[in-house]
Amino acid sequence: MTRPSNYTLISIAAMLASLIAIGGTPALAHHSFTMFDQSKTVTLTGAVKDFRWTNPHVFIQLLVKNGHGNEEEWSIEMTSPEHLSRDGWRPGTLKPGDKVTLNIHPLHDNAKGGQYLSGTGPNGPLQGGPPPSEGRK
Repeated sequence: MTRPSNYTLISIAAMLASLIAIGGTPALAHHSFTMFDQSKTVTLTGAVKDFRWTNPHVFIQLLVKNGHGNEEEWSIEMTSPEHLSRDGWRPGTLKPGDKVTLNIHPLHDNAKGGQYLSGTGPNGPLQGGPPPSEGRK
């Protein structure tokens, strides 16, 4: 059996490196906010059920009373923990039971969810907003 040449080994290594680089690209892709209706702003007042400090986006699970007095759970998507931490947010910024008022872009399909724009928490205004690429209003 003949031994592969250095040229062959270098070619194989370059090809494997290229495949690894291409395969890793989707992990760096931006997560789209197109599911939110950027032309509408809705204000919600309720109690925080859960504040999920997770990648790629942070979520606020909010319990909001509807017009009939029944609680509905809304899922409010924020930007990444990295962006929020630059604005002073921390994993414990919101706690279950905190009363908040949030301004959001609702989902196009009218499901109970939206994109966080701004808000007021138990200690006053909440900093932060959509990622820079989405623009701030």
